[in-house]
Parts: sequence; structure tokens; C-alpha cells
Amino acid sequence: MQSHGGYPTTLLDQNTTTLPEKGTDHTLPHTMPARPAPTHHTGPDERGNFPFCGRKVRLFHFLFEMLENLGMAHCISWVPAAADGVFRFSSRNKEQVAALWGQRKGNRRPMTYQKMSRALRNYARSGEIFKVKKKLTYQFSRATLSALRKCHQGKL
Repeated sequence: MQSHGGYPTTLLDQNTTTLPEKGTDHTLPHTMPARPAPTHHTGPDERGNFPFCGRKVRLFHFLFEMLENLGMAHCISWVPAAADGVFRFSSRNKEQVAALWGQRKGNRRPMTYQKMSRALRNYARSGEIFKVKKKLTYQFSRATLSALRKCHQGKL
């Protein structure tokens, strides 16, 4: 039996929806579902993706995973003739990448490319990803790209 706000709760009482009357010895219903503990992945998840070396997955690692997945080339791809670490979103399918990122994060509302690109701009402040002057094109910093490759190769 657990105590919640001075009222004991039992597993049988957790499905009730009414509050106890004043002066009675009823139990308080369970009103808030337990929140799952944050997951810190160390290996591939159920989709075979590799989060960033045991930490909570971050956008730049998610993008690297998408870039390494040939099945996502219609949405996001490396720029072949450019400097190392340059990638581009497909103008037709950029929203699909954003939606997948929102799902990965566990968002209730769908992620849009506009919101995701705001996060990418914030990465420029920290020096992890930079905006390239071409439309829908970004570049990983050398340090970030090196760390991502090292982590990804270590998990294979």
C-alpha cells in the first residue's frame, strides 16, 4: 500500500475516479500515471538506430543516423562533392524527417521542419552543426562528425 497526500492508495483503488468523501476512510484514487524513467540507450533500439553513445539521443545524432540509412536518401542525404560532413534536406520530404524526429523524441504533437530547423540554428551557437549558404544545407563540425562516426562504428 502506498500513501498519497495523506490518503493510502492500493492497486485496487487506482482505477477509481471519485475522491473520498470528507471524514471517510476511503482511499485517494490514483490520478497521475507513473512517468517512465528516461532511457539512456547504449545499443541499437528497436529500429536498429544507434543513439549517441549512451546519452539521450540528440538531433544531430538522429540526423547522422538518417544520413547513414540509405532508405532515407529521399529525405536527407550527404552532399557528395562538398566538404566532409555537408548534408542537405530534400525540399519535398523535409517534413518527413521532422515528423520522424518528433516521434523519436516522444512528442505528442507532430514536429514541423520549421521547429526542427530552429533547433539546428541553435546547434550553430554551440558549434556542432553549421548552416551552409545553400538552401536546406547544413554541415557537421569536424569534432561532431568525428565523434558520431566513432560512436557509430563502435556500435556496429
